[in-house]
Amino acid sequence: MIHIFTTMFSNSDLRHKLPYICIGLWFIWLSRNESCFKNVKIDPTDCARRVSKMITNLSIIETKAHLGKNIRMKKNILITWRPPMIGWVKLNCDGTSLGNPGAAGAGCVLRDNNGKILFAMACPIPNATCNKAEFLAAFYGLKVLASYRLSNIIVEVDSQVLHRAITSNFVDLNWELCDILNDIR
Repeated sequence: MIHIFTTMFSNSDLRHKLPYICIGLWFIWLSRNESCFKNVKIDPTDCARRVSKMITNLSIIETKAHLGKNIRMKKNILITWRPPMIGWVKLNCDGTSLGNPGAAGAGCVLRDNNGKILFAMACPIPNATCNKAEFLAAFYGLKVLASYRLSNIIVEVDSQVLHRAITSNFVDLNWELCDILNDIR
C-alpha cells in the first residue's frame, strides 16, 4: 500500500493524488470494519489488491474522459418520499439483516400528508433472514398503527416478496413467513 502511495506522489500533483488517497483510506476502513463487525481477519494483501483494482478502474475512466470517449456509468435514481393525499397517512416499513440469516432489524415510520412523523419505531431482531426482517417490520408497524384507529392508510414497503405476498393469492413462502403474513392480514 505504501508503494502505491509513494508511486502516486512521485508521478502526479496533489490534486490528482487525493482520489487515490481517499480510495486507499476507504478500503482500509472497510477492512477494519470487516474485522470489527464480521470477525474477518485483516489481510493487507487483499486490501492492497482491492485498492489497486479500484485505482486501475479510476485511471481507465480518467483516460477515457480525457480522450473524449464515452464512459458507461450506472444510472443514479433519485428516490424520494412522497406524502400521501390530504386526510391520509403513510406507513413506511423496512427490514434488513447482516447476513442471511444474521443479526437483523426492523423499522417503521408513520407520517401524515405534511410529512409530520406521527410515530417511528425500530427494533433489533437477534437472527433473521432479509425477508423475515421485512415481514416483521410491516407486522410491527401495523400492530402499532392499529392503536391509532385511522382509516385512510397507505402502507409502503420496498420488499418485492412482501408486496407480492400481500397483494396476491399465491405465494411460495416458508411456514415462518406464512405465519407472519397471516398476522399482517
